Amino acid sequence: MKIVDAEQVRNLIKTYGPQRVENKSLKRAAVLVPFVIKHGELHLVYTRRTEEVEHHPGQVSFPGGMKDREDPDLLSTALRETWEEIGVDPEAVTVWGELDHIVTVTRFVVSPYVGLLDWPDEFALNPAEVARVIEVPLEHILHGDHFRERMIDWDGVALTSPAFKWDGELVWGATARISKNLIEVLKSPGVAPR
Repeated sequence: MKIVDAEQVRNLIKTYGPQRVENKSLKRAAVLVPFVIKHGELHLVYTRRTEEVEHHPGQVSFPGGMKDREDPDLLSTALRETWEEIGVDPEAVTVWGELDHIVTVTRFVVSPYVGLLDWPDEFALNPAEVARVIEVPLEHILHGDHFRERMIDWDGVALTSPAFKWDGELVWGATARISKNLIEVLKSPGVAPR
């Protein structure tokens, strides 16, 4: 039984008023928080970055990256990066809205945009940037207590971060914070059991 369907998720995201961070001393980046419908159920699409990328190597993230001068806005950044990283044409993304901006330990302000992908049979991974795609059923993180606060060793510094595991991967840091914000939006009263 589907508790939350795509239309409910779209409506909740569309009407959400995200908290924005305007700080010119921080670098700007954007990610797409992509959904696909697979076997009739919503799945979130994450990527594991290769060890060769400059920022956050080997970590699980949403497709995205730093804003280029040529990008007219941050949504364009998220869509361009999704195209470059996993081969999803921007025309194949239905953007539903935006979540809270996240400030990272690497001094980025990340603007997360949520959208539904016309699910391809296969993603076309950029091997220089993406090691694998991880599709997590929304029900997995929406229901139950999958998020835990964890101590993470990041470059020799101990950090506390929300985190969850799926398919052998640890989702933590800014990506887990964005995921947690998404779940908080979707757990609005009357939507799904807490």
